Amino acid sequence: MWEISINNQIITFLLSLVLGCVLCAFYDTFRSIRKVGFNSFTATFISVLVFWIVSGFITFLFLIARTNGAPRGYVFLTALMGFIIFRATLSRFWIGILVFLIKNIVGFLRFIYTWFYRFWDKTTYLLHKLLLKIIKRGKRWLQKLKKLLKYRYNMLYTKRNVKTSRNGDEDYGTGAKKA
Repeated sequence: MWEISINNQIITFLLSLVLGCVLCAFYDTFRSIRKVGFNSFTATFISVLVFWIVSGFITFLFLIARTNGAPRGYVFLTALMGFIIFRATLSRFWIGILVFLIKNIVGFLRFIYTWFYRFWDKTTYLLHKLLLKIIKRGKRWLQKLKKLLKYRYNMLYTKRNVKTSRNGDEDYGTGAKKA
């Protein structure tokens, strides 16, 4: 069996106290997110599930690192004591700081989204308007080109009006102009 010295037990005791404080700060982070407005049943369920999975994994790694994987009762009790001490003393300030930061970050992201949306909306509107003008002008140009071809080269549409003279010149009929 692996033995642990008194010095290592004291260090493990203090580190597990810190572990409890860190876990409480991690839990308060999720509490502050719920305070800001993400407090639906699904969000709460997922945040609590993530907290327990991550805190269990961190505690497991702590036990492997400090006690060679042996579950010691004083480690769990000290971690619980650190959790309670942090919750009673620093939790209110930590949540206040996090709520302030989250609100400012969400406000900043909302501001950026609003300006981006306005820019995108104006840009797409102008591009749509420009595209419609280009299409309209293109249609007009095609109609003018078609008219030009129709009147200029009547033979493209009807060959019955074309008469050949004796010298080989073609007569395009009345109303048609030769290019």
